[in-house]
Amino acid sequence: MRPTVAILGAGSIGTILARGLLRAGWGLDDLVLSVRRKEHVVETECATGVRTLLDPAIAADGPRVVVIAVKPQDIDYLLGQVRGVITENQVVVSLAAGVATRVLEAELP
Repeated sequence: MRPTVAILGAGSIGTILARGLLRAGWGLDDLVLSVRRKEHVVETECATGVRTLLDPAIAADGPRVVVIAVKPQDIDYLLGQVRGVITENQVVVSLAAGVATRVLEAELP
């Protein structure tokens, strides 16, 4: 059984990851994406077929794996949104270039 995955930041890299997971066998119900701009919700859902949300906290609430795929300058804002939602039972993977692990460790359980 594959773990459920939330990809926070479904820009270029996040969308590529989602498509790769789908090709590797993940189902549409196994993934959820989040985007920052309202106009990208429909665009991303049409491009991937995956449920896409504006609120990363809702997206991160429940999936076993949470992938952070935002630009480094957006990391503080994102962490502020998901800080109280991500639990110690979830695996967090960061694709945010140049963001030190200690930044994530300080903000997440």
